[in-house]
Amino acid sequence: MAESGNSYILREFNLGDYNKFSSWWQPDKPPPADSLPIAGLVSGDMKAAGFLANTDTDFGIVTWWQANPKNKGKESYLATKEVIKGLVDIAVLNGKKNVFVYTQRRGMIRLLESLGFNDYNGHLILRLK
Repeated sequence: MAESGNSYILREFNLGDYNKFSSWWQPDKPPPADSLPIAGLVSGDMKAAGFLANTDTDFGIVTWWQANPKNKGKESYLATKEVIKGLVDIAVLNGKKNVFVYTQRRGMIRLLESLGFNDYNGHLILRLK
């Protein structure tokens, strides 16, 4: 993870983060707080957040990931990248062999490919060692 003082340091998502996180989904409806997976990470002072859904398979699923719409410049890209890397670390610790992410956003597909994910028409899979 990041060094202390780095604006992209990761921490666990907590229920106190939910109001700000849910505001990022406008005009869409945010996920209900009680349906968010337990494994959630926040980058920086709420620059991005994401969750890892645990399954009874060898896949962990990155879900409900979102960047703060008030970010400037490359903040969303960098913050999201750190969140995804952290969620992959959690998947490894949980003994998963694969991490799955779904997106159609080209910029996010490039970001995920830079982390080793393979794109299968918007279904991105990282095979863990």
